[in-house]
Amino acid sequence: MPTTLVNTNPAAGSPPSDNMRHGQNYSFYLRKQGITVPPLMYANLIASATSRIIIWDPYIHDADMQIFSNLNHAVDITLLTHGSSQSWPPKISNIVTRIKQSVPDEFKENTSLSALYINKDIHSKDQDDSWLFHDRFLIIDDSDFYIIGSSVGYHITATQSTGIMEISSDLDKTIIWDAYNETYNQAVSDGCQYNLQNLL
Repeated sequence: MPTTLVNTNPAAGSPPSDNMRHGQNYSFYLRKQGITVPPLMYANLIASATSRIIIWDPYIHDADMQIFSNLNHAVDITLLTHGSSQSWPPKISNIVTRIKQSVPDEFKENTSLSALYINKDIHSKDQDDSWLFHDRFLIIDDSDFYIIGSSVGYHITATQSTGIMEISSDLDKTIIWDAYNETYNQAVSDGCQYNLQNLL
């Protein structure tokens, strides 16, 4: 079993600059005694985006939208999550408010938002066509794919241990991409979509 960790910080002997332990494709944040700084890898991935960010996560909350303060470019943001007809209107209102507060002013005019949800009023876990999902994914610029061990909020606070797996195989990326698009299209078909052309 390999024991050498990749250290992303050039200073010898110092912890990685994003507070994660890095393997070849998997990075892990260990929340233990004395660790008070949050993991930063998710935020760094957001910062690396130049065209599009897709967050496919069943538990997206408005407080998580502060992650977009890390943007370095105007991008198209897509959020795909769970919701219900009753909970969605106030939820998307709060999400939009927090995103507008978080995205740097110089990128707001050219940053768009598409937020969709699988409606649990229509698709329940007991149905054959539930469309509900558990895993979390982050896709950067339609090319960099990550399986995320926990929802966004755990990547912006020092709360719990969590990890991020980078997907390098083209076949694996295709499986995720096809599943994402099928789920996305179902949300569109159900009329569960909210779009903003810009954040002004």
